[in-house]
Amino acid sequence: MDLRKIAVSKKEFVYKIYRVRYILYAMFFIFVVYTLFYYSEKKKESLYNELAEYQKINFLIKNGKPKTKTLNENYIRSMFPNNTINYIKYQNGIYQVKASNLNIKDLANIVYNIENDGFKILFLKSIDYTGKQDFTIHMEISS
Repeated sequence: MDLRKIAVSKKEFVYKIYRVRYILYAMFFIFVVYTLFYYSEKKKESLYNELAEYQKINFLIKNGKPKTKTLNENYIRSMFPNNTINYIKYQNGIYQVKASNLNIKDLANIVYNIENDGFKILFLKSIDYTGKQDFTIHMEISS
């Protein structure tokens, strides 16, 4: 529809169409500005969260306790109760431990202490052959 060909008597109609068009332009502009602000706020919030996480990690690193224990055979023997270790084998920086007649409380304490001292348990297999909670375990520990 070409607005220039509309009769002179319908000028009010043409002006209303122009007004509606400008109102739509203004609404579109407001919508675009609102979405830009919305997404910028979301991005700002995510950056603040990343910064807070980074500061938390920095705090934990600065205030963490230093590793004072070394992983060796004496350390491993001190973790286990008397006469439960069958063998300890060292190979490529990994200690392989086999122990038997170990109850569940001792096993939980051993795992907790090893991980709390900063060492990694790479493999842990515990089997109860008797049904009396006397476990035979195979464990691999590294620094």
